[in-house]
Amino acid sequence: MDSKKLDALPSGKSDNILPNIIFRNEFLKSSTFLVVLVFGIGIANFLGNIFEWNWKLEFYDSALHFLGGIWIAALFFYIICTRVEFEVEKIPIFLLGLLSIGVVAIVAIGWEWFEFLFDAIFNISTTLNLMQPGLPDTMYDLFFGIFGGTLYSFLVLKSRN
Repeated sequence: MDSKKLDALPSGKSDNILPNIIFRNEFLKSSTFLVVLVFGIGIANFLGNIFEWNWKLEFYDSALHFLGGIWIAALFFYIICTRVEFEVEKIPIFLLGLLSIGVVAIVAIGWEWFEFLFDAIFNISTTLNLMQPGLPDTMYDLFFGIFGGTLYSFLVLKSRN
C-alpha cells in the first residue's frame, strides 16, 4: 500500500507488541486483507447455514458477528486513511475511535434490520431456521459485532501512540 496516511496511522511506537505485530504487517493494512476477510466471513456463513453450525454451535454466530465488526472497523480505517482528503493524524484519537465504533454500531444495527426484514418479507415459518430467532440473539449479535469493531479500533489507535 502506497498511502502515507495508512502507514502513519498504525505504525506508531507502542509498548504493546500485539498492535505492532498486527499493523506493521503490510497485508493487514491492504485492501486484499479486507477482501480475504469478507470472503472468509461469507464462506463461513454459507457453511454455517448449510451444516447448521449457526444453530448447533453456540459460539459460531457470535464469532461471525465478531469478525464482521472487525471487518467494518478495518474497512473504516482503510477508507478514512486512503480515500478521504484530510490529515487523519490530526484527528484526536478519542474522536477517531468513537467515530469508528459508531460506524460499526450503525452497520451492525442495519444488519440486524436486514435479518428481521428478510424473515418478515419471506414469511419464514417457525419450523425453519430463522435469521432472527429473537431478542437475545439480536442483542448478542450487536454486542459481538460492536466488540469486534471496538477491539480492532483499540488496537489500531493504541499502535498510533
